[in-house]
Amino acid sequence: VIKDMSRLGRDYLTRVFQRWRGNFRFWEIWNEPDLLSFGKFSAPEYLELLQSARDVQRKTAPDALLFNGGFTTMLPHASLKPGFQEYILTRGSGLFDIHAFHGHGSFKGYVEQIRLLAEQRKRLSVGIPWFANETAVSSYGIGELRQAETLYKKLLFSWANGAMGYHWYELRNSGFSGNNPEHNYGLVTKDFYPRAAYPVYNMLSRNFRRHRFVRRIPATRNFFLYEFASGTSRIIAAWNDAPEKEPNGVAVFRTNAANAAEIDLMDNASPVKVRNGIVLYPVSASPSALKLKQGTAEYLGPLFRITVPEEKTAGNRVGLEFELFNPMETPEEFYFTFENAANLRFRLNAGEKCRRSVHLKFPETEKHLRKIFCRVSFAGFSFRTSIPLKQSVTIPAKRGPEDCDFILNRKDQVRSLFDADPANVDKVWSGPQDLSAKIRFARTEETLELFADVTDDKHVQPESGQFLWKGDSIQVAFQVPGQKTLWVLGGALSNSGTPELYLWETPEGFDPREICRKMKLNVERRGQQTRYHLTIPLNAVGLLPAMLRKGIRISLIVNDNDGYGRKGWAAVSEGVSSNRNAELYPLLQFE
Repeated sequence: VIKDMSRLGRDYLTRVFQRWRGNFRFWEIWNEPDLLSFGKFSAPEYLELLQSARDVQRKTAPDALLFNGGFTTMLPHASLKPGFQEYILTRGSGLFDIHAFHGHGSFKGYVEQIRLLAEQRKRLSVGIPWFANETAVSSYGIGELRQAETLYKKLLFSWANGAMGYHWYELRNSGFSGNNPEHNYGLVTKDFYPRAAYPVYNMLSRNFRRHRFVRRIPATRNFFLYEFASGTSRIIAAWNDAPEKEPNGVAVFRTNAANAAEIDLMDNASPVKVRNGIVLYPVSASPSALKLKQGTAEYLGPLFRITVPEEKTAGNRVGLEFELFNPMETPEEFYFTFENAANLRFRLNAGEKCRRSVHLKFPETEKHLRKIFCRVSFAGFSFRTSIPLKQSVTIPAKRGPEDCDFILNRKDQVRSLFDADPANVDKVWSGPQDLSAKIRFARTEETLELFADVTDDKHVQPESGQFLWKGDSIQVAFQVPGQKTLWVLGGALSNSGTPELYLWETPEGFDPREICRKMKLNVERRGQQTRYHLTIPLNAVGLLPAMLRKGIRISLIVNDNDGYGRKGWAAVSEGVSSNRNAELYPLLQFE
């Protein structure tokens, strides 16, 4: 194809530009050329294609603007051509006017991609604007509502981070299959019935058009508050992106607007009280917008903030720390009404900020709490929130052989490296029979034990040593109290039928080869199930029985390879496969 560009391709482009100049403003040269599945050519060959397109465009459609073929991702991807993006961005200067980027998938993943994209653009001195010209998420595995929320978040996040435009992929479902990701991207169904994302797109178009982005309001890392302006009016987009880590809250604004309204995802507006120039705006996991007609918006901070110090939580007793703010001009009282615990009341003077620490006692049956639910009442305002507790799992001393601590069998627990790649739909996770696991921990006076029963339709492990993670395998990460860095190890059953153990990371002062000799790994494959049994001597890694009783942070992932490279993994938590962080791991407390 590239070699033919000099004659056939240039003739084709000339005819196309001549026919449609004036009708189309933007032209994208190829699609996702950084993926092997979309183009077998190299980066230098694609550069030739861009040069040919630029030459023809300048002669026949000088007002047109060229995109590079939209780059796919900034994260690891099985089909990504190494170094392709940077080669084109550094050597293709002047050959395209707009830096096109895709970035499909979840909002959390997109945030990380745009961070890396910004770093790349700065490092390579890329000065042309960027365009989120194809980015979405399939509703397969997450449902239409989550998809609609993702549309809201990704569009506004792109705008706030300098994107000149945003394209959702796609307008219409490409098929009717409920479990085919490619058939579930659309704003409408294959036969043109609106899906949940459709009214959300209309809500954004109607309320945010003719606005300009002003700023991200400095709240917390997980609270997204974006201010947009049009003339003298303001609109604040808001959501809590991590309700599993931080309670939903209430943002306080001072405004000179006479009235305010909260607009939900589906464009339903509800009046919001303005009391003495103060607006209390709930921020929750469901995105919404605060509209202030002909008025300013000065952010004063959160009405309250609740944190749960881990060291103050044990069994059915939970320690809470409150930061409270009374923005009113009169003394006011906060009421916190808890489910299954004593209620709390705090009185604050006008404008007062304070901190309070309390302990709540729950019924004995509630000692494995994951969340605390309460209603907050303040100055005629009422708001329901939940307070997440850091995940802790009690490992009983005695249990049945089928008991387990974690079950991995849901789409939200699986990361696929082939998501949003229509050329590789067959490689996306298709259900528990494709990959799932039951995981159980145990201990003796001298050892820490791990059992993982993995269901996998194909077992493929061609690698060894540090590359075990590329094949079917498990990887375990844990933090020993008092040690500065993590232990990261894993095991696999090789294609030859022998188990292999490998340590990727060890704290300072430990010899990985010596530790490997002390550990023991058994792996058996029967039918479509692989059973792993890992034994870790406590003294080999600096663990004490008392540490296990108090609790250590452990997590685990199960890697999957069906014969064409690593296709993804199932995870107990984040923080193992990349950006390792023990704070994200569950706390295991051994009886």
